[in-house]
Amino acid sequence: MADAVDVLASRQPRDAQALLTAEELGQLLGISPRTLKDQASAGAFPHRRFGKHYRFSREDASEITRLAGRGVRLRWRARYKRPDGTVGSLSGFDSKKAAKEWAGDQEALIRRNLWIDPLAGATLFGDFAEAHLDAIRGRLEPNTVAKMPSFLDNHLLPQWES
Repeated sequence: MADAVDVLASRQPRDAQALLTAEELGQLLGISPRTLKDQASAGAFPHRRFGKHYRFSREDASEITRLAGRGVRLRWRARYKRPDGTVGSLSGFDSKKAAKEWAGDQEALIRRNLWIDPLAGATLFGDFAEAHLDAIRGRLEPNTVAKMPSFLDNHLLPQWES
C-alpha cells in the first residue's frame, strides 16, 4: 500500500490540489471503493464530501495508508428500528456483514415480540413500580389502590432498591 502512495505522490498532477474519487483511490490502494466510502462516512478515514460524493486528497491517502499500516481495525455499527420508531444501534462489529446480521436479528425479534430492550435494564425498580402503578390505577378498585403504596414501601422497595 505504501508503494501505491509513493506512485501517487510521484505523479505530476495537472492540479496539485486535485482530489481523487473513491474508485481512483481504491484502485491505487487495493481497497474496495465501497469500503473507502463506508469508512469515510463512519469517520474512520479522512475525506472531503461534496453532496453524496466522496473525494480524497493526497494527504488523505497518506493518512489512510498510515492508519492501515498501524493495524487500525475497522469497526462497524449496526442500526435497527426500535418498536417506538427510534433508531437503536450497537457498534464494535468486525465486519459490515456481522453488523447487518445482528441488526436483522434484532428487528426479527421485535416483529415476533420477543425483543427485550437493553435500555430497560437501566430503569430502577422503584421508578418502574411507580410508573406501572400509575398505568394500572384506573383499572383497580379504590381499596387496592390505597394498599399498593404501603405494600411497595414495606415489602418490595426495601428488597429491590438496596
